[in-house]
Amino acid sequence: KFIKKELYDEEGKILYRVYREGRGDTKGFADDYAFLIEGLIDLYEATFETSWLQWADELQRKSPPETLLLTPFPSPQEVNLI
Repeated sequence: KFIKKELYDEEGKILYRVYREGRGDTKGFADDYAFLIEGLIDLYEATFETSWLQWADELQRKSPPETLLLTPFPSPQEVNLI
């Protein structure tokens, strides 16, 4: 809950990565989003609280494009592997 309250901008859907006596200006990188999403899924699996899973889904869908998070891999047909 600390991360959502202190390091996540609900309005802009931006995750920040630094906190020291308040949130810093450094926006999260792709790995910050990925590890947080992984942790939220783990929390859901441990508690079955759907709020964790909903936030993980929101992070995946609404993450800033510059993080290049979870960009779909091309299918084998798209890269001519088949």
